[in-house]
Amino acid sequence: MAGHHLFIQGTPKAFSPQCARHFALIESLTMGPLFGLLVVHYVSTFCQYPERSARGFPQILQELKGKAAGQDAWLAMLRSSSSGVEGVVYPAGALAAQLFLLPLWLILCSGTPQLAHATLLHANRILQDKYAVIGQGAPPFAGERARECARDAEFHASHLSEPTDYAAAMVILLILYCILL
Repeated sequence: MAGHHLFIQGTPKAFSPQCARHFALIESLTMGPLFGLLVVHYVSTFCQYPERSARGFPQILQELKGKAAGQDAWLAMLRSSSSGVEGVVYPAGALAAQLFLLPLWLILCSGTPQLAHATLLHANRILQDKYAVIGQGAPPFAGERARECARDAEFHASHLSEPTDYAAAMVILLILYCILL
């Protein structure tokens, strides 16, 4: 949750344009670990834990869909309420952060999926709390995002003791090593 206080000091009491920047940043930062878990579960299908895909894919894809929709809504709000420069620079910065963090999340998720689930659990709980307190003047989708964050937090809480698939971790690390060389 790096950047927790980057745009909002303390807990917001009502919606403001600063909230759009904050939520767009946090929602985008939580997409990387989800994608990492998706890749790890995909590779696990062919390694030690083939049942993970059947259990994890639908929920992770649903969560990614919600995060992408939230990101789209927040960025649309930023484009409409700010200068043209910020509407272009902000998404470009978010993309650069994703490209930089994705290999790190893949390594982390392959070695310790439990840590990725714990990170997403706490991120979703914080987002749920923040969505709940900006109810005044918030866009209509904020209430739905709060409910989705609560549902997603429950999913990640149930996967905190998931064992590491060492075969999948080795495959992912080998692929990353070949790509990054």
